[in-house]
Amino acid sequence: FLDQLRAIDAFPKHLDEYRLKTTHGAVVSIVSLMLMFYLLVSELSYYSAIEVVDKLIVKSSHAEHMKVTFNVRFPHVPCDLISLDAMDQS
Repeated sequence: FLDQLRAIDAFPKHLDEYRLKTTHGAVVSIVSLMLMFYLLVSELSYYSAIEVVDKLIVKSSHAEHMKVTFNVRFPHVPCDLISLDAMDQS
């Protein structure tokens, strides 16, 4: 088992007479690969995550008419499926 583990060592010595694949080097290689894979997966999941920001601002003025503006984005929904129904109490 240790010989197979030594074969995985990605950082052997550079000179031929000192080129040794050690168990410690294999462990460092495996831990490094696992860390790189974890970082890659976490960055891809962070990049592909959708951030939802809810924000509603109503200007408090004493005017008879009040302008309400909605800025809503649906990046993965076709426009023909979205509708808005508004109703005034008066």
